[in-house]
Amino acid sequence: MSNRELCVSMLDSFTESQLGNVAAMLQTMKKAIEDAMSGDVPNAETVEAMTEVDAMIASGTGEHFTGTTADFFQQLAEG
Repeated sequence: MSNRELCVSMLDSFTESQLGNVAAMLQTMKKAIEDAMSGDVPNAETVEAMTEVDAMIASGTGEHFTGTTADFFQQLAEG
């Protein structure tokens, strides 16, 4: 049995009311696979943050942290 035949057989086992949820899950999975296969393309928020960091590095502004990850999270917690 091919993968396609297996999938069709499984789809046939769902009720009509369940198929709406199955279709939504399949669309989500398809999108996730397409995104994963398209390479590392950052979203707009990430691009904005990267641009901001580049500008901070170029101008020498901002705060540079040196220390362990545990120290960093402690500093954040003390806020």
